[in-house]
Amino acid sequence: MPPDVMTADYNPGAGAPAAPPSLSDCALDQAISHASQALGTRQHIDGHWVFELEADATIPAEYVLLEHYLDRIDAQGEWAP
Repeated sequence: MPPDVMTADYNPGAGAPAAPPSLSDCALDQAISHASQALGTRQHIDGHWVFELEADATIPAEYVLLEHYLDRIDAQGEWAP
């Protein structure tokens, strides 16, 4: 079984296992507070947020896989909606 990155078994490189960094309760509360405030300043009056969509190659790859699964792409790789 691979090591869990959230346990002391996590070893990002060679050498002895390194424990992941941890936050004190105070630091965690402060981080949550700062994040909440930052999001609050970007929230629109009706409650929604707008951010630029960032994606990696897995989203279009999964879409192509779905199209194949739904049989919308023929054997030559052409879309057939």
